[in-house]
Amino acid sequence: MNAFIWPAILLMLFAIGPVISAITVRRALSVRWQILLLGFCALYGVGPILLALGSMGLADVLNCDRQTFALSCPQQPWLSGLLNILVFGHWFTALTLPSAILGGLGLLGSISYRLKNPGSAAMFYRCRRRGLLGGVCAGLAVRSHLPPIAVRIMAVALLVIMNALTLVAYGWAWIAFPTQKSAP
Repeated sequence: MNAFIWPAILLMLFAIGPVISAITVRRALSVRWQILLLGFCALYGVGPILLALGSMGLADVLNCDRQTFALSCPQQPWLSGLLNILVFGHWFTALTLPSAILGGLGLLGSISYRLKNPGSAAMFYRCRRRGLLGGVCAGLAVRSHLPPIAVRIMAVALLVIMNALTLVAYGWAWIAFPTQKSAP
């Protein structure tokens, strides 16, 4: 059971930004809500760094000793462990910052689309009629006015070059974007 906890936590830390972006696209949230979620993504991305800086300041206020790789608080020994966890929490930025950037880019795209097209429901639809697996490539083909086979060839080329990232992006698009109601 413990072998699955850390990978699940790391996956959750990396997936928060794209999931927030997917929710805004899927649920067609208003621009006000999207801007609020964009602020949350920014805070989420730099949160571990702010937490580490704050804990260093707290260590100075509480007169804790700075050693090479740890903080030591002689007056309150229980606080040493907590401050050490918070100080080294900035390493989580390696997961939260890319997640926040991906979520922020998705939100910025959705906000700009909403401002240009105020009456539309979604900026992208999956095409189930022409789709082979989830309709993502067919939807991209309809949106970009390309033949579906060309988009599928590009997707396979990306899969060969960047396999894990392409699979994550395809899965995210499959979850995030709704299917098209009427045939194109």
